[in-house]
Order: sequence, then C-alpha cells, then structure tokens
Amino acid sequence: MKKLKIDIKHLLLYIPLRWLLVTPLVILFIISSISIFTLFTGASNDSTKESVSLLMNRIQYELKLELDTYLEEALHINRTNSRYLELNIVDPYIPEVREPFFSSILDIWDSPVMSFFGDPKGEFYGARRNIDGLIEVVENNQDTNGASHYFSINDSGRAEKVAAEYPGFDCRTRPWYKAALENKTAVFSPIYKHFVFNDLAITASLPMYREDGEIIGVFGVDFLLNRINTFLKENRIIDNMVIFIVENDTGHLIANSENVANFISEDNNKLRRLRPDESGHTQLKQIYLSLMSVGDNTTVRRDSNLIGHTSYKKENLKWDLYISIPEETFLSVFKRISIISIFYIILFIILTIIMALYLSKTITGPISNLSLTAEYFSNNHLDIRVPIKGNNEVTRLSISFNTMAEELQDFFENLEKKVSERTIELTDKVQIIEDKNRDLRLALEKINTLEGIIPICSYCKNIRNDEGYWKRVEEYFSDVTEAQFSHSLCPDCVKKYYPDIANKILKEEE
Repeated sequence: MKKLKIDIKHLLLYIPLRWLLVTPLVILFIISSISIFTLFTGASNDSTKESVSLLMNRIQYELKLELDTYLEEALHINRTNSRYLELNIVDPYIPEVREPFFSSILDIWDSPVMSFFGDPKGEFYGARRNIDGLIEVVENNQDTNGASHYFSINDSGRAEKVAAEYPGFDCRTRPWYKAALENKTAVFSPIYKHFVFNDLAITASLPMYREDGEIIGVFGVDFLLNRINTFLKENRIIDNMVIFIVENDTGHLIANSENVANFISEDNNKLRRLRPDESGHTQLKQIYLSLMSVGDNTTVRRDSNLIGHTSYKKENLKWDLYISIPEETFLSVFKRISIISIFYIILFIILTIIMALYLSKTITGPISNLSLTAEYFSNNHLDIRVPIKGNNEVTRLSISFNTMAEELQDFFENLEKKVSERTIELTDKVQIIEDKNRDLRLALEKINTLEGIIPICSYCKNIRNDEGYWKRVEEYFSDVTEAQFSHSLCPDCVKKYYPDIANKILKEEE
C-alpha cells in the first residue's frame, strides 16, 4: 500500500498543473451530482408510490361518499314520505293529494326514476319518469282491475290521460316488497333490469307499521345504477385508470368506468348479469382475479399498477370496490423529470469543465508564461519578458522575474562589452608580445652570429669580421647588433689616465 502511495505521488509530479486543478473540481462535481440525483430519484420514486397510495385512498373515500349520497337520497325520500304519512300530510288513497305529492318528488329529485307506495291489499300508487323523461303518475287498485295505469300529468301534477297500461301487476310479489317485510326496516332490493329503461336498477324500500305491528304499506324509490357508471367515468382522472364495483355475494358487475356492459339481454327479454372475468375486458378480469381471494381494504402492486380493493356496506348492501391506478403514469412524469435532470447535470458538468478550464488557464496561464520565459532564458533569449497582468502573487513573481531578467541582460551585455574591450586589449598586448618576440628572434639571430671565436688584435683591440676586414670594436658590434656604443671611462682608467682628478670624478659619479 505504501509503495502504491509513493507511485501515485510520483505520478502526480508528471501531471500538468492545469489538470491537477481541473480534475478534482470536475470529479467532485460529478460525484456530488450523481449523489444528489440518486437521492432525488430514490426520494421521488418513494414519493411517487406514496402519492399513488394517497390517491388510491382519496378515490376510495370519494367513491364511498358518492355511493352514500346516492343511496342515502333514496332512503331519505322514503323516510320523508313515511313521516308525511304518519303526520297525515299525505294520504295515498286520495288522488287529489297523492298525485301532486308523488309527482313533486320526481320534480325535486333528479336521481329517482320512480317513487311509490304499495299496501297489503296489492294497491300501488306513485309517480315515475318515462323513457322520454316526462313524469307520469301510476294507479293500481280495484278500479284498474289490478293493472297499473300510468297517466300523463298537468301543471298541477294531476293525472290527465292514460299513457300506458301494465296488467297483472301485484306489488306484494315484488322483491322490494318482500324484502321490506322480511327485514322490517329500510332495505335495498336485489339489482334488476328496469322494465322501462335499458339499465340496471335497485329499489330502496321502507315498511310502515301501526302501533300493533300491523303493516300499513311499503314506500319505495327506484333509481338507476347508470349514475354510478357516470360518476366512475368522470372520476377516472388518470389515463388507464380502472374502477369497477361488484356485488360481494355474486361477483356480478354493478358499475364500471370502462364502458363495459354490466349485463346482457338474452332471448325472451331475460337478463344475464356478468362478472368482471366474463366481461371480455382484460384489465377487469386480471384485477378481479388477482384480488378475488384477498381480504377487504387490501392494496397490492401488480405489473406497475397499484390495485386497491375495499368493501362498501349500506343497510343490507355489500359491494366490493376495485380501483387500479397505473403507477407508470406517475413514473412517466418522474422519468421525464429524471431525463431533464440528467440533461441539466450533463450540461452543468460541461459548463463546470469549461469554467474550470478557464479558471485553471487564468491561474496557470501566468505560471506557464513564467515557465516558458524561463525556458527562453535558458536558451539565451534574454530579451524575453513575462507579460504582467493583474496584481496577485504570480504577478509579483513575474515582476521580480522580469527585474532579474533585466539585471541578467545588463550583466551579460556589460560582460560582453568588457570581454570585447579586454579582447582588444589582449590583442594589442599579444601584438606587442609578438613584436617583441620577433625582435628577440632577430636579436637571437644576431647573437647567434657572435657565437664561436672572435679574432681581436692584442694591441689595438680591433676585431676581424668574417670577411677578413679589421674593424674597431664599436663598428663591429654595430654591424652585427643593433646596440649603440657610448664612450666612457671606467674607474681604473680614470685613475690611470687622470690621476690628478680621478678622485673628484669618481666622487661626482657616486
């Protein structure tokens, strides 16, 4: 490990300073960006799933609230009618009171398609909406021979003329009447196909009893389930979101958001209700089968879908609500955000690299110039100077370097001048020396002529030259040398030839 550290440190010595400044910044930014993006994606993914779960709970709550409102409306009408009958405000057996009363109920309330009253004798009174949406009152008693006569009404809500007749109708045989007597309280009938509208319907019924327990009659309200279909479609706030409701005991469809038929009409006008797995809709089938065996209030994830199953209870009703929310819808938004985030991260990395390179160039540029100038200096380019910009440590170093360079340049220029002057001086001296040497050579040559035996007269001291002529000593040496003779007297000769004044002469010479 220690050797590895040494190698790394050694390697760093060969990396340009510019990259040593840029690389850590870029690496740090990339690591930070990846870390932030990872945290963001993890938190966003968790937040997305949490949002889907909250949305699931919200939709389930609103759906139950809508069902409560819808079903409670029918129960409320029955309770109100029962109270009016109890207070003798309405009498179902008096046409002048009965007809305006029941027709006004449909005029006030939009959901019911029929409001009525049936008694133990089989008499049946009320009002309904026909296929065209017009209100009609109904009468079934001995006067109609057990047939249900439907009458159009005037502006006062009174019957005018017969609009339709349905013979052989006995309310006491109807499921809603039997269920009311059986439960002795407010109750909903089994779901059935309405005999006027091509839709599933349900009847809310409420029995009335005298104090002795004798049955007075049963109030009822018919309403279609199509409104629930409409509500489910309108609340499908996300593409590919699926909502449907089934009966708990039979599994038959009650309503759905997918425009899938909840029933089919067979021959002889018989109704066959469908389960989700019989509807021909793939998602309904998969959702229903995947959650059919799970308990109430269950939420599971299947193939990127959050599927919720909860139960709904109202009086004797028990329905199952199924909701499938595609998480992909939320994740697609998250993916788009992630892609945009990645794009901006890459963009910021590029900008960071550019900025880091620019800053490193700004920082290392003067150092590079200083290094390059020093290199020029080493190659004897002493006239190069470092550019001076700004006022920082490198600038001050550059100024010092330039000052040193000027001093060096002046030194070398003066040195060259001195060397040149010295060279000239030495050249002159060499010339002098050469002249002296030449003179010496000449002298030596002449001296060489004095070598050997020189014949000199024993008396007159004349010297014989090589040519055989006798010459005086002065003349001989003047010929063979450049020496000049001057005549003088030596002390001995002074004493010999001038004895009288010899002492005086010698004293003056001293």
